[in-house]
Amino acid sequence: MPLTQQTARTVARARSTMHRLWLRLKEDAGAVAIEYVIVAIALLAIAGAIAAALTTLGDDAVEQIPDSVSNVGN
Repeated sequence: MPLTQQTARTVARARSTMHRLWLRLKEDAGAVAIEYVIVAIALLAIAGAIAAALTTLGDDAVEQIPDSVSNVGN
C-alpha cells in the first residue's frame, strides 16, 4: 500500500504542477497577443505617416511643374 499512496501523491503533484504551468502559459499567451496588437497598431501608424508624407511630397512636386510642361497635351 505505501507504494500506491506515494504514487498517488506523485501523480497529484504532477497534475498540480501541470495545471499551474498551463495557467501561466495561458497568461503569457494573452500578454503576447496584446503585444502583437500593439506592434500592429504602431506599424499601421508608421505606414499612415509615410503615406501622408509621400502624398504631400507628390502634391508639392505636381504644383512645381511649369505650365509649359503641364499643357503639352492641350
